[in-house]
Amino acid sequence: MPNPLKFKNLSRKTHIRSTLAFMMICALVALMSYKRIGEATHEILGISMITLVCFHCTLNLQWLKSAFKTRPKLSKILSLSINLASLICLLGLLFSALFVSKYVFSFLGLHNGASTARTVHLLAAYWGFMFICLHIGLHIDTLTKMTSSTLKRNGIFMKFCLKALFFVTAIYGAYAFYKRYIGAYMLLKNEFAFFDFGENLALFFADHIAMMTSFALCGYLAQKLLKRLDTLSYLP
Repeated sequence: MPNPLKFKNLSRKTHIRSTLAFMMICALVALMSYKRIGEATHEILGISMITLVCFHCTLNLQWLKSAFKTRPKLSKILSLSINLASLICLLGLLFSALFVSKYVFSFLGLHNGASTARTVHLLAAYWGFMFICLHIGLHIDTLTKMTSSTLKRNGIFMKFCLKALFFVTAIYGAYAFYKRYIGAYMLLKNEFAFFDFGENLALFFADHIAMMTSFALCGYLAQKLLKRLDTLSYLP
């Protein structure tokens, strides 16, 4: 019996991209738990995430080069804007980490301005989470194409169930965003992240995966709308 999770028609480069994407998603969710997984683990994961992003960008240099060769479209502008915002947040996280690190960068002895760096780190973390999830949403069509043969083999009912699960998860993610006061962190109404150490860690991860799904859906729908507008603008 064929493995439903194995996509035979994908190139080696696509397999690498998919593996990198999966690893980055796992790292992103784990990073949001901060002290729940330990500060040392958090810092090591953070450096790993930055490294994975560098590999990801290297594999997609061709896309970046081609982005400026054609007439700018609304959907392309959206994609570039989200990518740029994600990059700014990642750089903010990296540079602020130099000042607040207790393990990986502690040898640098950069403690002046640590208070400001913590605020920058908090802002960059939550805004970065949103922009990276929006970025994921821009690639839902690609994921759908990769799994299309598997979905066809498993029938229309399976396809319907997966779509329903995706939308239900996204709706719950909006509630989780409200429940965990993420907006307050993003707007600096609360400058200190609160973590309930009595909460089951699996529930914490589930909420953040749901929020990730919500943002990804927003990115997907925004891109769909702008692609439609692009098509209309090219009509004679």
